Amino acid sequence: MEIFNKINNRIAEWNATQTKKKINIHRRKGTCPDCSGRGFFTTDALIDPTCSSCNGTGSFSDWAETTLQQLE
Repeated sequence: MEIFNKINNRIAEWNATQTKKKINIHRRKGTCPDCSGRGFFTTDALIDPTCSSCNGTGSFSDWAETTLQQLE
């Protein structure tokens, strides 16, 4: 079981690192990491595709505000 825990920990660390890199790239660009700054998602569904993370603005600052509120 110990080997599986080590593997899971490595995967979790890798995922966290990739997420931080993605967020830093979008922070420099000033764009929302979830919708890549578009403010919406392209879908075939008949639902509102507006990005809920940035409220459709595509802005990193709006994304950060919304995300921090969800984490509290």
